Amino acid sequence: MILKHFGHNRRQEGGFTLVELLVAMAITAVVMGAVYSLYKTQQESYIAQDQVVEMQQNVRASLYQLARDLRMAGFNPQRSPNVGGFVTQLPDDGGGTTTTTATNIAFTIDQNQNGVIDVDADDEQIAYRLDGATGALQKFRVSDDTWQTVADNISAVDFVYLDPDGTDITALVAGSPTTLYAPTNLPHIDSIRSVELSIVARTGRIDTSFGGTPAYFNQQGAEILAAQNDNYRKRLITTTIFCRNLGL
Repeated sequence: MILKHFGHNRRQEGGFTLVELLVAMAITAVVMGAVYSLYKTQQESYIAQDQVVEMQQNVRASLYQLARDLRMAGFNPQRSPNVGGFVTQLPDDGGGTTTTTATNIAFTIDQNQNGVIDVDADDEQIAYRLDGATGALQKFRVSDDTWQTVADNISAVDFVYLDPDGTDITALVAGSPTTLYAPTNLPHIDSIRSVELSIVARTGRIDTSFGGTPAYFNQQGAEILAAQNDNYRKRLITTTIFCRNLGL
C-alpha cells in the first residue's frame, strides 16, 4: 500500500515542459530587452544633457573673460600718445601672429597706469584667436610668445567692429596693414568704439542620435559657421561690448 501510494503521488507531481521553458525564456528576453533599451535611452539622454551643460558653461566662461578684457581696451589714464587701443600687432609679438580681424583681436591696456605699454606685460598686451586646427579659443602671452588655451570645443569666434555711429567697419579694420604698431596711422582701428562678439561652442562628444546644426549668423546677419552634419550639439552666444575707454 505504501508503494502504491508513493507511485500515485509521483504521477500527480507537476513540472515545466520544454515548450513552457522556451516561452518563459522568450518572454524574459523581451522584458529584459525593453528594460535595457529604456536604460540605454535614459543614459544617452543624461550624457547628452551633461554635455550640453558643460558646453554652455564653457562658452559662458570664455565669453566672460573676453568681454572683461575688451571693456578695458584703450585704458590710458595718463592720456599718453599711442598708448591703449586696438592694434594690428602687439608691440612684443615677436612672431607676428597677433592681429585685429573678424576672427582675431589684439589691443593694449595701460593696466598699471604708468603711461606706457610695458614690455612683455601679459596684462597690458592682449590678443585672442581661434585655433581652427584644435578648436581652441586661445589668448596670447607676450612674455614667452605663446598661445594659451582659454576654452576648448569652440567652433567659431566672430568679431564685428563698430565706429561711434554704430557702423560696421570690420572690413576696413581687417584691411589695415598687419606689420606695424602705430595706432595713429590706422584711422579705421582708431574708430572702433564697440565690438559685437559671437562664439559658437560644441559638445565634447558626438551624439549619434543628433543629426547636425543649422548655419549660425552674427548680429549683422553674416554667416559665421555653415550648417554642420557632424553629430555635435552646438550653441551660439553673442553680445555687444562697449569699449568704455575709447574715444575719450
